[in-house]
Amino acid sequence: MKQIPFAKFSLAVLFLCLFISNGHAQAINSADVDAFQVADQAGTRDAYQGYLDAFPTGVFSVVARERARPALLTDLLPRMTPDKPKRGKSARSELDQVWQEAWDRVKASDTEAGYLEYLSIRGPAYMVRPALRDAMSRYYELAEGNAASVPTGLACNVPNRDVKRLTNFSIERAYPDKAIAAGLQGTIDGFHIVASTGKVLGFLITHVTEPAFYVPVTNEAMNMSFSPARRNCLNVASLPKLTVSFTTSFSSSR
Repeated sequence: MKQIPFAKFSLAVLFLCLFISNGHAQAINSADVDAFQVADQAGTRDAYQGYLDAFPTGVFSVVARERARPALLTDLLPRMTPDKPKRGKSARSELDQVWQEAWDRVKASDTEAGYLEYLSIRGPAYMVRPALRDAMSRYYELAEGNAASVPTGLACNVPNRDVKRLTNFSIERAYPDKAIAAGLQGTIDGFHIVASTGKVLGFLITHVTEPAFYVPVTNEAMNMSFSPARRNCLNVASLPKLTVSFTTSFSSSR
């Protein structure tokens, strides 16, 4: 019987081991991906923690660990969003202080989950949220960094998709009666901060030709809703752009 040279035999065994190992890894990754997609669809802290319990070092562990973090502001929430906001200078000062305390706590934590929680809370209409732009910018930066920890090329049940607008901007609601009566026209460019949950966290205006449209456009933009973008088998944050044009004869948004 012809003998196989030891070197060739060793090489064949090595390739066989690699083939088996690779097949096993693919099976693990498939279960990993499936489990995370279930958690991501639920979108709750308990669901992400359940994924981590099953795959503590899985391919989505960085993202899941971030999204499973305990809430930071639960104890402050009743004072941040009172059912019947009090009027007067002292009441405003008290509200400003509790929101500042919330911001200081979130900033010290410096986590995607913390900024998401802070930006998701809606205070009274007259409330000026501390460091709004800083919070939105830092949230997106951390969200992108955590999402980048997931390797590309995974087989997903749901394909990649861009952020999708579910409700359109209402020109009718945003065009102030006083502006119409005065014949004011203008264009506003801006972009939303849309969380991986699909929640609108903010709207930032980058260009405005008529200041009278600033507040009504921002308010109406915050009422819009989106389906989140999806990349590498997980929902991700996004920055969809919005341009609104007001004219006395024609108005548009895109």
